[in-house]
Amino acid sequence: MVAVAVLGLGCTEPNPNAMGAESNGDSTSAASSTEGMTTTPDPTATTSMTSVTTAVDTTATETGVDTTMGTDPTGDPTGDPTGDASSTGDPVCAAGTHVCVAETPVGWTGPVALLPSDGAAKEPACEGEWGELSATAFTDLQASAAVCDCECAESANATCSTITLTRHANNDNDCSAVQATWNTGTACAAMPASSPDMQEAGNAHYWQAFADVSAGTCAPMPTEEIAPAAFSARTSLCAAPAGTSVGCEATEQCLPIPAGPYDGRICIWQAGDLECPDGAFTERTLLHEDIADDRDCSACTCGDPSGECHGTLSLANASNCGGQLVINVPIDSADCTIGVSGLSTLGAVVNGGLTADNPTCPPSNSSPIGDAEAIDPITVCCLP
Repeated sequence: MVAVAVLGLGCTEPNPNAMGAESNGDSTSAASSTEGMTTTPDPTATTSMTSVTTAVDTTATETGVDTTMGTDPTGDPTGDPTGDASSTGDPVCAAGTHVCVAETPVGWTGPVALLPSDGAAKEPACEGEWGELSATAFTDLQASAAVCDCECAESANATCSTITLTRHANNDNDCSAVQATWNTGTACAAMPASSPDMQEAGNAHYWQAFADVSAGTCAPMPTEEIAPAAFSARTSLCAAPAGTSVGCEATEQCLPIPAGPYDGRICIWQAGDLECPDGAFTERTLLHEDIADDRDCSACTCGDPSGECHGTLSLANASNCGGQLVINVPIDSADCTIGVSGLSTLGAVVNGGLTADNPTCPPSNSSPIGDAEAIDPITVCCLP
C-alpha cells in the first residue's frame, strides 16, 4: 500500500467531488448541507490544510520495480535491452534473437560475425548490429602454374672455320665411296704429304667439300605466361558493440544472433595457424590475409649453333695455291664435282669466304617452377 497525500484549501462550502465523499446512488451528496448558514471568516486565521490519505493498489512488490518511478522510455519496465523478462521477474537474454556468449579467451579477438562475399574483389561492408569491421581475410587461393616456352633467335655471329674435302674415284659421280679425306681451313694450305692420294695426278677424280658452323651464339627468346594469383572468396569479420551480462551468467554477455547476410555464427579470431582454445568456440576455420607468389619459368638458354656453310674451295696444282687450277669445288654437301685430268692437287684455298646458312641453336626446356601460397593466416573459432 502507498500513502498518497492530497492537500486541499479550507473553504466555506464543501466540494461534492472531493476524495472521501461517499455516494448513496442518488444524485445528492451524503455530506451535510450548509444552506442557511453564514460564516464570518477570521482575518487573522491562517489557511487550513486537510490531509487525505487513500490506498493505491499496486503490483510493485511482484515485479521488483517501483512503478511510481515511471517506465523506461522504450516501454520496457525491466530495463533489459533485450526487452524480455522471466516469469520470476528476472531479466533474460531474449531467445530466438539473442544468445548468451562466453567471454572471449585471453589472446583472442571477438566476438565477431562472419560476413562472406560472392567474390574476393568486393569487400562486403559490416552492417546492422554487427557493424564494426574487425578484420578481413580470404579463402580459396587460385594460382595456376606458369606457362613457359623457349626459343632461340638465328645466330648473328656464326662462323665456319673447318672444311672437309673428300676425293672419290673417277667413276663415282655421286661421291658415295670416299677414297681420301682432308680437313683444311679457309686460308691457303698445302696438301699434306701424308695424303698422297689427295695429290695423285692422272685420271680426273670427283671431289666433294662441306663445312659446318663451328662457333657462334643465339639470343634466347623466352615466353612466360603467369596468371595473377588471387583468392576467390573474401570474409569480413564484423564486431558488435559490447553486450551486457543482463540475463546471462556474470562471465557471459547477451549478443544479437547474426542474421541477414551473416553466416549466423558467433566467433573469435587470432592471427596465426592455431588450434581453437578450450571452451565453447570449437568450430575452426583457417583464413589468410595475403599471398606469397614466386611462380616463374626456368631459364631459357641456347646451345651451340648448327648449320651448313657455303662458299667455294679452289684446288690448285701448286702448294701456294698458285699455278694451274685443278677445280673449284662448291662447299655444299649436295655437290659432287669432277676435276681436270692429269693435274696433281697440291694446295687449296677458299675464295670469297664462307657464309653460314640460317644457323640455329637448340633451345633449353623452360618449365614452370615455384608456387603461390596463402600466407598470414587467421584462425577463426566459432560457436557450434
